[in-house]
Formats: sequence, structure tokens, C-alpha cells
Amino acid sequence: MTNTKIKEELENGLRPLYSELLEAIGCYLEKNPDKHPCAFCAQWGKEFPEEKNSGILFVGRTTYGWHDEDLDVDTVFAKVFAHNDQMEWASDYTKSAFWRVIRKTTQMFYPKEWQAHVAWSKANIPNP
Repeated sequence: MTNTKIKEELENGLRPLYSELLEAIGCYLEKNPDKHPCAFCAQWGKEFPEEKNSGILFVGRTTYGWHDEDLDVDTVFAKVFAHNDQMEWASDYTKSAFWRVIRKTTQMFYPKEWQAHVAWSKANIPNP
């Protein structure tokens, strides 16, 4: 199962918000060239449920070395929405306490391919 419906809803709903946000960040960077923001979009597994109010969304820290410093909305969305399973990589994060908690929690409901059934977004802690 691929969650095409979720991809379409998220892209249509988030693109205008990200466009506005990235434009504002661009203005901020003109005044603060030493800052290095990262555009991040929530990720979800290929089996994440399409029904509203179902599924598990975890919010937490980014992985070290998150790759996307591009502030162009089309580039950001092309990278994020190009994958049918944005969470496939999470099964390799066995040493992280954060991901171990997510894995163990999710495996109580989805013993196989736990990462395919969750969504994840990062907690954004602004720096002063």
C-alpha cells in the first residue's frame, strides 16, 4: 500500500505554508547571514493510515546532519515527496535512545516493519 492520498493532502496543504515560511526565512537571513536554517517536512511510512485521527505521529529531534538547507519550496518538496516511504531509513537507527523508544512503542501495535506505520516531525527549538 502506498499512501498517495496522504501525500497529495500534505503537499497541497503544506506547500503554501512552507512557501510563506521560507520567504520569511529568506528575509531573516538577509539580516542574519551567520544563521543556517533547515527546512524540514514531516515524514511518514508507506503504511501510515489514511483515515483521519489514526496512526502514530512522533515529534522529536532531527537526526544529526539533516540534509536540507535549501530554502526553495519546490526543491524541498521535490525531495520530500519523491519517496513513497520516507521512514524506511529509521530501521537503521538502533543506537539512538529516541528511535529505540519509538520502535518499541510502535512494535506493540505493528510488530513487523514498525517504521512503515509511523509519522515523524522534528521539534523545532529556536535559538535566540
